[in-house]
Amino acid sequence: FKDAPSNKNSLRVSFPFSSYTARAGDLYLPIPFGKCCKVTLDKKPFYNIINYRAYPEGTDVQTWSREIFDSAKGCLERAAAVLLDPPDFSAGVESSLQEELAPGGEAVMQLPGGANAVHCLRIRVRPQEWDRRLRSIVLRMTFDGQETVWAPVGDFFCSGDEVNPFKTWEREMEPDGTMTCRWVMPYREQAQITLSNFGDEKAEIELRVKTAPREWTPNSMHFHANWRIDEAVPGTPFQDWNFIDIRGKGVYVGDAWTVLCADTGWWGEGDEKIYIDGDYEERQFPSHFGTGS
Repeated sequence: FKDAPSNKNSLRVSFPFSSYTARAGDLYLPIPFGKCCKVTLDKKPFYNIINYRAYPEGTDVQTWSREIFDSAKGCLERAAAVLLDPPDFSAGVESSLQEELAPGGEAVMQLPGGANAVHCLRIRVRPQEWDRRLRSIVLRMTFDGQETVWAPVGDFFCSGDEVNPFKTWEREMEPDGTMTCRWVMPYREQAQITLSNFGDEKAEIELRVKTAPREWTPNSMHFHANWRIDEAVPGTPFQDWNFIDIRGKGVYVGDAWTVLCADTGWWGEGDEKIYIDGDYEERQFPSHFGTGS
């Protein structure tokens, strides 16, 4: 593990397939098994979460072994290097604008018409305005006449009140405040991106978007993102807090939760639960049940 305490385990997995954060060892390395898998611990953990994927019966699976792992180290290291350096999409058309938004003002960008997809979205707010602008500037995106994205720019990039640098394959926040989104967002005929200033002061913003032709098929889907703020919730009694309820066909790609603690102590934690299709009404148990959000 990267930055992990010294230990006697000789199994070393390259970052980002593993990491050590907040008293936790995280392992994202796929461990295939053909019949069954049992995970044990030598003492009670502070918290744990184990995700697995089940394949249809009869699927040919090569069971994990130390020999297979050792022989694949070169491939893992190359894959890790790629994951830590996502490509900067260069094909297609780049649209850009740079404006000073007055209070209540908007900057609107019309994207190329026809069947296309957004491959790279970059937004930058002037540094001296981060603390006030990350939530008062709202990103809105409309695809084929339907507004599917409404979120403050900071929250869209997991930085609601200040710049928190991070880098993943899909999104990135740089120390200078440049925010990048690489999720592919297809549309059939038309798309529009709007930045709205809901603050009481002017704001300087930069917007760059790269699009490229992409066939719209029966399997194509519009990209969605929503945001909301909730009133203070007491820690006791315990209760389930509904994060989002999505109906229809789609792929859930991620979320971000910003916790503002009203006290100086520990804000607490909960068991994150994801109910898929018949989990809630029929099985009454989530497909994903974590301990330690």
